[in-house]
Amino acid sequence: MTATQRHLPTRMLDRLFDRRPTVRRAVMRIADQERNALPTVCVKSGVRTDFVAQTRATSFGHSNGWTIAVGHTATVTLGRLLRRPTTFVSIPASERAQRTWQSRLKTSVAVTSIGGAFVIVGLLRGIGVLIAVGVIALVLGWLNRVRAWHNAWVGLEYRPGAAEVVVSRVHSAFDAEAAEIYRRSVLRKR
Repeated sequence: MTATQRHLPTRMLDRLFDRRPTVRRAVMRIADQERNALPTVCVKSGVRTDFVAQTRATSFGHSNGWTIAVGHTATVTLGRLLRRPTTFVSIPASERAQRTWQSRLKTSVAVTSIGGAFVIVGLLRGIGVLIAVGVIALVLGWLNRVRAWHNAWVGLEYRPGAAEVVVSRVHSAFDAEAAEIYRRSVLRKR
């Protein structure tokens, strides 16, 4: 089924979340991370880069869904509270991709914070309109963060048993390089 044959609500969701027909996932071994054997291209744009973003991945079940709902830091914290293994991950990302993600995230945090402040003041003062405006700002800030995370960043899932990290929503060039590094690593292990 092509994009034009899909129903309107599906096309709207695809546009909102910038869903592509195929979602690429790359698998990176922890041993390769420790050896600094990383792809040389940006995880999101596929352009060559020397810049590496440091982040944390958790083995917390459905970590991508939790990240969408409550954010990356809260997901990792919740995973650690539940004693799920976590690991640091180095993700090659161009400075532009990292700046885009950070600026979108900061915008979402600002809108959500303002909305939260409106709700608190509205509740303390008993002003219904302020509460309503605050709730709308909270929802808009959350939706913007979800869209930014989906479009501008990647999902991470740590698999401690296999000592690897699954990185979702990656560029095809990153996927190809990560697959080659993974293949060489597995052959070297034998």
